[in-house]
Parts: sequence; C-alpha cells; structure tokens
Amino acid sequence: MCRKSKNLFIIGSGFTKAIFPKAPLNNELLHELINQGHASSVFNNLHTQYKTDDIEVALTKLHLDKASQETSKKQIEGEVCAEIGKYFKTYTVNQGLIDRKPWLKKIVEKVFQAGDIVISLNYDCVLEGILDLIGKWTPNGGYGNWITNQESHEFYKSPTQILKIHGSCSFQYAPFWDNPDSGSIGFQLCEEFFPKSGKNKDFGMLDGKTYLIAPSYVKITAVGINYLMLEALEASAKAQKLIVIGSSLREEDAFLMLLVSNFFHQKDWEKRKMIILGPDADKIKEAIKQFWGVKMEDRIKAIKSSLQEATDQLIESLS
Repeated sequence: MCRKSKNLFIIGSGFTKAIFPKAPLNNELLHELINQGHASSVFNNLHTQYKTDDIEVALTKLHLDKASQETSKKQIEGEVCAEIGKYFKTYTVNQGLIDRKPWLKKIVEKVFQAGDIVISLNYDCVLEGILDLIGKWTPNGGYGNWITNQESHEFYKSPTQILKIHGSCSFQYAPFWDNPDSGSIGFQLCEEFFPKSGKNKDFGMLDGKTYLIAPSYVKITAVGINYLMLEALEASAKAQKLIVIGSSLREEDAFLMLLVSNFFHQKDWEKRKMIILGPDADKIKEAIKQFWGVKMEDRIKAIKSSLQEATDQLIESLS
C-alpha cells in the first residue's frame, strides 16, 4: 500500500482495551485501582469524598476544592500519578502477543507507516512497544523532538512518532541540578517498555520520577508536554487524513477539539478526510459536524465497529 501523504492518528484507551480486554477505560480506572490495591486508601478516599466512580471527575473536584490545601492536593495528585504509572507498567507486549492476534499484526503492519504521527492519550506503552518490535519505532525521535534518552542517538531515526500529550509510564521528570524548581522530561529505555530497543538495557534519568498528567479535566503540564502539543498542532495542519481509534473525543477536552479544528482549518480542508473507528463512531461524527457548523458529511467517515472486526475496512479507508 503506497501513500502520498502522512497520516495523523489519535489513539485512546479503547486501543489498549482491544488488545487487553480487561484493561480499564477512563471511567473504569478508579474501581480497577482500588480493586488492585494500588494505594487503595487514596483512591477509596477520592471515591468516598467526591461520590463518583469516575477518577477524572474525582480529581477535577479535588483541583477545584477550595477547602483542600494546595500542598495536600499536590501530595494526593503525586501519589495518584505514581500508582497509575505502576499500574500501566503491567501492560507489556512481546512477539507472541502479536502472533496470537492476526488482526493486530495486520494493523501494525499495514495501518501504521513511516512518516505517520500518533497522538496517544494513553499512559501505557503498548503501541510503541509493538511498533518497536516490528522496527517501526525507535527511541531516536520516537517520542517527538523534545522527549529523549541519553542513548537515543545509538538508534536509527524512528519511522513513526508517538506524541504522548498526557505523559507516559515510561516518561521521567527530573529537576535541574542548578534549578531544582524546574526540570525536564525524558524517558526510561528498558525492555519492559521496548522489547527490541530496550533489550538488556535500563537507562533513565538520575533522580527521575514517573511523569504523567493526572486524569483530570484540569490538566497542569510541564513545558515538555506543551512542546509535544505544539508538535501535534503542526502535524494536524500538514496531515491529509486524521484517524481516531479508541477515543470519544469529548468536547470538554479543549486541546483535542482544537486539534480537529486545526486539521480542517486549512485551505485544502475539502480534500481532507477524518476517519473515526469505534462503537460510538456515529455519535462522535455527529458531534463534530455540529461543532464545526458546515456541511462535512463527505469529510468524515464513521466506522461503527470494534478494531478487531473493522481491521480490513480501516486499511481500505487509508489506501
């Protein structure tokens, strides 16, 4: 399959769930963390105090709770992020996983191609781990131009990029030695995350801690994540196809809506195509049409199906 232009993907938790059926969606994560015993007192307190099963709603209420001290909020958020990082580290991949799922092998071989850019909303490293295994992702530029590792230069330039704008269980944040109030984001290079590139390696940041953004509607980001968002916006202006897999593109996520707007806010917008794959694809399509406010029926294709069942249809739509 030959393509004339690079594609841009938005990948959400539904992608991981297609591969690992027991993986939680966002609105299932709080219960999963409690059941798995990850700092259960913290998550139980969030669940009890804010009377919700949705971790994003609970953390948003925490951020907006004027009765809570800022230091207490930061401590709770830090513990939540650390435990979420530990949890998603358990989702690992290997060649056997790909071999056991023919549809997955077809996806990674025929859907993701050199030059493609993925905006990942996931904390886990499932996608980059799979692409690493088949040689379509490397630590050299694989996380964009700003998130690097001291060993990145030893690898060939990554054919694909994955911009993890919510952080990652592989990301690390470490303060500058001469300015401890500021710091930078890198990533840990190890076999746990990258079965091929990280084999027999374990390189990370000195004093680095797992960096991910708490799942809240109030997202406070480090400058490195802001750089990833700028790269994502630039990619949305250049891509001819925008493919959404496993994400509901909720309207309250202002950055994602800005990204979609930037994709279509181009002189050649009538030649562009958006593909949405998932059980709620029709609803998402209608929401975007209403948001944009002009006739876009021919510009958006909704594939109302699971990723496993719609593999061939997705590949055909990208040809």
